[in-house]
Amino acid sequence: MIRGKTFTDLESMSETDDSMNGGCGLLPYIVLLAAAGAGGLLLCEWKPSRTANLWYLYAMTAVMCLMVLLRSSMVGVDYPTYQAYFETVSQNPFSFLFSPNNIYRFEPGFSLLTYLFSLVTKDAAIYMALIPVFIIIPRAITIYKQSCSIWFSVFVYISFGFFGYSMCTLRQELAISIMLFALPYLKDRKILPYMVIIVIAASFHKSLWLMVPVYFLAVIPLNWKSISFYAAGTLFVLIFSVPILGFVTQYVFKAYTPGSYYTRGRSFDTALMILVFLVVALLMKKRVLTRDPKNIVLLNLYVYASILFILTLKHFIFQRVGLMFLPVATFLLPEMLYSIKPDESRYAQMQTLDKQQKKQQLSKLGTLRAQLRGERAVYYTAMGLFMAGCFYYYMFLLSSNRLLLVPYTMIFGGGVSSALTG
Repeated sequence: MIRGKTFTDLESMSETDDSMNGGCGLLPYIVLLAAAGAGGLLLCEWKPSRTANLWYLYAMTAVMCLMVLLRSSMVGVDYPTYQAYFETVSQNPFSFLFSPNNIYRFEPGFSLLTYLFSLVTKDAAIYMALIPVFIIIPRAITIYKQSCSIWFSVFVYISFGFFGYSMCTLRQELAISIMLFALPYLKDRKILPYMVIIVIAASFHKSLWLMVPVYFLAVIPLNWKSISFYAAGTLFVLIFSVPILGFVTQYVFKAYTPGSYYTRGRSFDTALMILVFLVVALLMKKRVLTRDPKNIVLLNLYVYASILFILTLKHFIFQRVGLMFLPVATFLLPEMLYSIKPDESRYAQMQTLDKQQKKQQLSKLGTLRAQLRGERAVYYTAMGLFMAGCFYYYMFLLSSNRLLLVPYTMIFGGGVSSALTG
């Protein structure tokens, strides 16, 4: 346990401490992603069925939950922060939640959840083990309900680092897990249930209040006018970010004054793959919207995430906001992939023809088979490229180790990687 350190101290330390980045320490995470990819291809893609999808989702959710349940206190950059908060809450009465001494009193949902845990157990290790489960299971439910490809959504969820965040930024990840249930209402323009869910989510992390105006912005068409506006706005903030932050932090968010840790820039790799997928999404926009016009919501939210990650290159604080929108990739990337998936039903209809009909339509049947082979080749090539991009981004996140997730060690005191390789 690293005590007496703030989140900033710990994350800054992670960027310079090479001892935390050992190759063996990556192995459990690599095995997890490999299982997600291989399992998805074999169980869900090769012979797709509702039963296969469900068993796959159950298995991967169980594995991720087991990993967070067994992790040691050394895994996760802000473990000490949330452990200390739980210990404080467990030592105080209910009235503490409304006290100025409660640092999360303006996030009553999280404070109340922590207090309820303290009524059941005083062991912080149990609390720290179970909170990530409360993050992962709702994500699995939203994937089941909202994704067109369960296995690929799970693959994106892991490779984009969201599984790792479930062991670190607990308040924000809990809030995002709740917020994702609002996406169908955002697509269907049902403002009341959408706002109710957002209010609940914001009670766990106040950044989610930003999702209130998003209801009115997320359906704006993506055309040259809106894209030009977004580009101009991004450039303006990049140029004038320091005086803007200097003015704002005179009154609010004083921890983010220019020159502080949160206003330092990130490396280009932080945004690289996110921007690559943005370019691909914009190129595939017509296909994605043809598949479902409501996908404009997913596209817009991903654009917002990408803009914020561009701004992250100058100031880290924008990444914390961008991570609120980025989880939409869990649903958008499968939609992009499925927009080029061949329609197998056309070939299946030809299979029902009798021998005489096949002879009569032999030329047409041959053309159709060739066309489907070509479409399948494009689809599987795109799938391979998508998975390669996700894997590259995943390896960047693990190797940079900003969240102190590497090496993965268990509560029993040993590293999983050593057990696997020994």
